[in-house]
Amino acid sequence: MDADAKDIAREALELLERSVKACCSDKKAGLIFSAGIDSTLVGFLASRNCKVTAYTTGIAGSHDLDYAGKAESELPFTLRKIEVSEEEIERDLPKLVSITKSASPLDISVAIPFYYASRQAGRDKQKTVLCGQGADELFGGYNRYIELISKGTYEQLEELMEKDLKELPKSNLARDRAICKANGVTLEIPFLGSGFSEYARKIPIQLKVKEITEFEKPEYDCVDEINGMRFIRKYILRKMAEQAGLPNAIIQREKKAAQYGSGSQKTLEKLARKTGFKQKAAAAGRKDYTQMYLESMREKR
Repeated sequence: MDADAKDIAREALELLERSVKACCSDKKAGLIFSAGIDSTLVGFLASRNCKVTAYTTGIAGSHDLDYAGKAESELPFTLRKIEVSEEEIERDLPKLVSITKSASPLDISVAIPFYYASRQAGRDKQKTVLCGQGADELFGGYNRYIELISKGTYEQLEELMEKDLKELPKSNLARDRAICKANGVTLEIPFLGSGFSEYARKIPIQLKVKEITEFEKPEYDCVDEINGMRFIRKYILRKMAEQAGLPNAIIQREKKAAQYGSGSQKTLEKLARKTGFKQKAAAAGRKDYTQMYLESMREKR
C-alpha cells in the first residue's frame, strides 16, 4: 500500500474510533455481529471504551455462526451465538412483518438476524446495540458496485454509492431501528457518524473498490472476478482493519450479506414452499411465492 493510502487508512480509523466512542455512552453495549469486517471493526473499537457483548444469529450450520465461532478466541469482546430454528422463525414472522411494515423477502430476511440478536440484547439489559450498517455504501461492499464498474466508470460508481447513502435512512435504517426499538434497545450506527462519514465520502473511489491489474498480485484472497476484470471491495476499510488488529480471517472474508450469512433467506423460501405458496403463486401467474407467503402474514396479525 502506498504512503497516501496508509495515511488515509490511519486517519479514517482515528475518526471511526471517535464515532464509535460517541456511541458508547454507557459502560456496556451490545453489537449486532455477523463476523464480517464491518461489525468486527466496530466491536474492536467499541471494546476500547466499554464492555461489549456481540450477538451472532443464524440457522444451524450458517456461515455467520461458523465464522464467529472460528474467530471467537481472537475477539476482544464477549460472543453470544444465537441459533434459531425454522419453527421459531415461522412463529415470529407475523410479528416481523408488523414491525417492519413490509412483506418484502429482502426486508424480512435481513430483519430476522437483527430481530433475534436485538431481542437477546434487550433480555441482557443492554440499552444500546451497535452495528456495521453504512460501511457497504461508504466503502463499496455490494456486488452491484463491481458489476457497474466492470462495464462503466468510477464516476458512475461514485454517483451510485452516493445515491445509496442518501436513500439508506429510508431503505434500511428505518427497518433496523424499528426492530431494535421493538426489543427495547437503541440502535447506534458509528459508520454514519457525521465526522467519519464526511471523511469517508472523500476517500478516492479507487481505494474503495480497487482494481487488480493483470500482473498485480492481490493483497487479499477476497478478489471478485467479473467480465475479465478483478476487484477488491472495501479495500481501504480492510487496511483500516489491519491497523486496528482484526483477525486475518475476518479481514480476508468475502462479503456475505446478512440474509445469506445467517441462512434466513433460504429458510423463508423453504417455509413458503412448505406451506404451498409456490403452487399458489404459479396458479396466480406469479413467481414471487416468498413474497406471497409474507403477504399472508398480514392476515394473521
